Amino acid sequence: MKCIYCKNEIIELSEEHIILASFGSNLSSKKLICRDCNNFFSRSDSGDIDKKLSYQFDFFKNFLDIRNARGKNPPTLRNVQEIDGLKYSSLPGGKLSLSKVKRITKDNSSINIHTPNLESTKEQIKHLKRQFGDKLELSTAKSIKFYPDDKMKFTISFGGKEVLKAVNKALFNFIYYIKRDKSISIITNEDSLNDARCYIRFDTPSKNVYSSVDNVNISNNYLDNKTLCNRLYIFGDNSKKLLFGYYIVFGNISFSSVLSNTYDEDDFGFFYEESPFNKYKKFSPIGLDKHFSYEITKNFQKNFNLHSKEFHNRIGNLVRYYYDVSEKDVIDNLLKKSLKSALPNEGDIITKEHINNLSKQIAEYYLKHLYRLSSEEDITNIINKFIIEDDVET
Repeated sequence: MKCIYCKNEIIELSEEHIILASFGSNLSSKKLICRDCNNFFSRSDSGDIDKKLSYQFDFFKNFLDIRNARGKNPPTLRNVQEIDGLKYSSLPGGKLSLSKVKRITKDNSSINIHTPNLESTKEQIKHLKRQFGDKLELSTAKSIKFYPDDKMKFTISFGGKEVLKAVNKALFNFIYYIKRDKSISIITNEDSLNDARCYIRFDTPSKNVYSSVDNVNISNNYLDNKTLCNRLYIFGDNSKKLLFGYYIVFGNISFSSVLSNTYDEDDFGFFYEESPFNKYKKFSPIGLDKHFSYEITKNFQKNFNLHSKEFHNRIGNLVRYYYDVSEKDVIDNLLKKSLKSALPNEGDIITKEHINNLSKQIAEYYLKHLYRLSSEEDITNIINKFIIEDDVET
């Protein structure tokens, strides 16, 4: 079995991800690529094509809390906002948190400390105990939840030579995944794919291989606003002499790719979809997309206005998905907090007074969230324990 890129025999098996693992996908194969070519694509001299494609989706991975195929958390977006001289980062799930501990010395005997969580507060107490010993005394401690007055602003960009080459690579890999892993006999003339192979692996210029961000060819029928599945589509169209496909990330951000404009074999179509949140996946044949326009992919800039309006709609789809999920999480958390605060311990009798307290707690927490009201909780007693004891569980 030969490597699909360098055409040398595959001596040592090497796993190649077809949809990026950082998109929450497990679609990969050990029957495509040799170790030398796999190592090449992970080095900077390849243009870091997969890394750059992944990086362009960091914002969405963060806000949608999309873990990679091994369950690793999405990236934290550092220092996205500054409020009153303090910098804040976006944690997975779009949760704003203080970027780092900040000490403010007011005078020789007083220090204000801002920390993102109880664990870092505990570490600060340890440092202060070593510095001041028994002289350390806590004045007050508060846990503060607030809603920023200013909106967070992000710059999002898609495309670029390396990123679009990564799209070509994914669809090129998908063709051979169908042949080798699925053992499906689709006929693709190797000569018609040679330009794509040489362009992806050796950066050989080609006038037959194109890719672009594409919000025109890829209609809403191909999107997924409910589960945000990652999707690949590949088609062979004899009448147009085209071998082309679509790469759709998180159900909405779409790219098209032309791998050959000299295709002269039988028509075919296949697609694969996989959820970034669970184990759902599906592979299936699909009818040929007869509405695909080669010129739309080839001339992105010329058709920019057509792409632009639909692109905003698709970003809006992802924002609405995030809002719906985050609202559900907020409701679940405030219910848990209310139940824990208002009801007695397990096994104790629940009285009418408990029910009334529960109703009041739910109403209070929800109204604060609904009207974005800041709240403070006195945690002086908790922090005093850190001072008194050497090791306290947080």
